[in-house]
Formats: sequence, C-alpha cells, structure tokens
Amino acid sequence: MRFGLLASGMKPQGMPPPQSFRELASRAEELGFDSLWVADRIASPAEGLPLPEGVATLGAFVGFTRRIRLGTSVLIAPLRHPALLAKQLATLDYLAEGRLTVGMAIGENRADYAAVGVRFAERGRRADHAIEFLRRAWAAGQVSDQVWLEPKPVQPGGPPIWVGGVSEAAQRRAGRLGDGWLAYRISPPQFVDGMARVRREASSAGRDPGLLTGALMVPVHCRPDGEVARREAQESLSRRFRQAIPIEVIEQMCVVGTPDDCSRRLAAYAEVGVEEVVLVPQAWSWDPVADAEEVFSDLVAPARAAIS
Repeated sequence: MRFGLLASGMKPQGMPPPQSFRELASRAEELGFDSLWVADRIASPAEGLPLPEGVATLGAFVGFTRRIRLGTSVLIAPLRHPALLAKQLATLDYLAEGRLTVGMAIGENRADYAAVGVRFAERGRRADHAIEFLRRAWAAGQVSDQVWLEPKPVQPGGPPIWVGGVSEAAQRRAGRLGDGWLAYRISPPQFVDGMARVRREASSAGRDPGLLTGALMVPVHCRPDGEVARREAQESLSRRFRQAIPIEVIEQMCVVGTPDDCSRRLAAYAEVGVEEVVLVPQAWSWDPVADAEEVFSDLVAPARAAIS
C-alpha cells in the first residue's frame, strides 16, 4: 500500500498562512510520503468554507517538490472546458517530469456549477466527454484540423486518470474510462463491492480490469487515547461540513483511534485491495506541517511496518 497526503483540505477554522503550503510540500517529501494531493473548489457553498482551486494549487506544488508524486483529489472536471483542462494538466505533467496522477469527479457542490454557468444536471455527461477528450489530446497532440495541444505530457498517453466518487455511476465511469477508482469515506466491505463493479464495467467495455488501480481517500486522526481521537475527529468533520456527524459514521468511514487501531484499519483496507490511500488529517490545528509530521509518525510508519 502506498501512502499519500491531502495537502489542501479545508481547515474548519480557516486557511493556514500561505507560506505553510511551501513548507508542507517539502516536508511531506522529506518524511517519505508516496504522494501529495490537492483538492478543488471554484465556489464555496457558504461563507467561511475556503478551499483553493486545484490546478493552480498543484502548479505551486510542482515547483515546491522534486520527487514526490502529485495528484488531484479530486478535480471537478465538468467545470472546465476540456481543451483548457487538457492543456493545463499536460503542462503540469511536463513541468513535474511525469509525476502527475489526475483524480477527477463530478462533485456535489452546486455552488461550483452556478459560479461558472454549467448546468448541474449535465455534470455526468460532461465528465465522460472530458475524459475522452483528454485521452485523445494527450495521445495525439492534435485534436482537430490545425489544432494541436503541445507539449504532450511526459507520461505516454498522459497521466493516469482515477475516477472519484462512490455512486454506481462513478464506478461505471471508472471501469469504462478510467485508469483507477478513487473511493472516499467507505468501509472495507463497501470498497470490495465497488471495486467489483468497476472491474465488471471494465470487462464489459473490453478493457483489462487487472490494470485498474483501487485507491481510497480517507479522514484520519490518531491519539494515544482512542476515544479522544474519535471525539476530536467527530468535532472536526462536523464543523467542516456544518452538520452533526454521528460517531457511528466516524467509526465506519474514517481511520481513527490509537496508532494500533489505525494501523489495523489500514491493514484491513490493504487486505481488500486498496493500493494507495490518500490520508486527510483531521487535527484541529492551524499548522498543516505539524499535521503531516504527526500523521506520518503515528500512522504511516507503524502501518507500513504492520502491512509489510
């Protein structure tokens, strides 16, 4: 199992200082995370819920790092014109020397769609079209008569596309069009069921299901006292989403508890085929660098030892 870190998630108390993102990127690389991921938003659904735009943030992380793999978790593809998106992502892969993975989904924030004048009901169709366009543009460079999108990505055929989401439509899209499935907030048994559907869809489309990656983005929070960790994670997520989240949901869909609890939980995901996990720190903190150090020492290092 590979371990990634979400580096631009919402902080319930607001955005951390800008310079902390530069420090976080270099520190995550030093610590030994396998990948570094950014989220995406155009418009907040309410005041006080900030989140940076994904492509611009990832461009900064390309400059802040040298070795670590970079990804979007997840980019809301239907909000962009596919030619612009193809150009932006190809440029990022070129500048990063082939370190890009594109996690993309349709999103559930209606404010994003209202902000750019795209109909919310069309998001699935637009996502399919975007993936097909990206493949064509990245593979050929030329997308129509006298229209080229260059430079091409460093990775042949373009960076891998992992389709995010847990709906059956997202799983079908991952199987038919994606290079992997990026699930979010689901239990190990739910991951098994979803990945089976992804592979069935791939087979039905004449694709090799064994080539698809199974990945998971999951909220994490470890403390020596497991009950404290659960209460803090519940408070953090409830504030982020501005609704009370039951502790049963925290238990089922998050990695929380003592370091041993968290290692066992990640091992359970590894056993059902999760190949890469994107960890979303839930610490009530203004310091994302300290969050990353804590997650690595309390969770990633012991989990690696336990899983291996």
